[in-house]
Formats: sequence, structure tokens, C-alpha cells
Amino acid sequence: MTHQAILIRCIHKQIADSGGPLPFFAEMMGERRDAFLQHLWRWACRACSEAPLFQLEDVNFQSFKGADNLSGFPTLLITMPTPSLDYEPYFVVIVFKSKHSAPSEEFAFLMLEKRGEGTMLCSLTTDGTRQEFGFGTAVNASQFLAAAEKFI
Repeated sequence: MTHQAILIRCIHKQIADSGGPLPFFAEMMGERRDAFLQHLWRWACRACSEAPLFQLEDVNFQSFKGADNLSGFPTLLITMPTPSLDYEPYFVVIVFKSKHSAPSEEFAFLMLEKRGEGTMLCSLTTDGTRQEFGFGTAVNASQFLAAAEKFI
């Protein structure tokens, strides 16, 4: 596995092992965000036997609030460096499936991965099981988010 794939698995594991998405989203929206991301990056680097082909600064984390959320839920879009190998993600979207009035531990974790010359829309379930939904969109964040919203 490459750093791209491992970093995404570390993020998923962090959410699953910390009691759901609420602690993860709190860290990502809080003052300690950079330290938290560095922790996840170090974890990914320790798990990979090769030198990284990119740095954490090359990964973009964008949170959406209000009307920009997917299906009205808190949303985090991760834009990865352009993948070089199949199964590496271009984008990941994490959706905390909760309304303020009814907290939930449910989350959606969808990815647009490189597959040959195309893309594959897939997800990791809460328990880490991989699901594939079919060939994906163009490598475009807006199109990916629109396609991902259908599976939330």
C-alpha cells in the first residue's frame, strides 16, 4: 500500500476507533487540527515501507458548512495528490450523518479512486468493508461530490 492509501485508511480507522465521527470532526474543526493531521501523517509514514512521494502539505482538507454540506450533514472533502497507481484516491469525502438535534455515530466515507485510465466511486463502511459503486466521474471535485451525495 502507498502513502495515499495508508493515510486514508488511518483517517478511517481514527474515526472508527474514536467512537464515531464526532471526535474526528471536532479535531478537524478545532485549534489542534494541524497537530492532529501531523499525528495521522506520522502514523501513515510508519505503516509504509517506502519513502513518501508527497508531503502532508500536498493534501487539501476542506470542510463545508451550512448549505454547502452534502445532504445537510457536516462534510469534509480531502483532495489528494494525483495518484500514480490504481486504488489510490483522487478525492475522499467524509460525511458526519448527524443533525445538531440528533447526534449520530453514523458516517459516510466515499472515495474516487484511480482505475486504469478511469475512476471508481467506492466507499469504506463503518467496519472498514470496501464497497464499489461503479466507474466514477471525471477527476473533478464538484462532480465527485454530486455523485457521492447519491450514496449518503
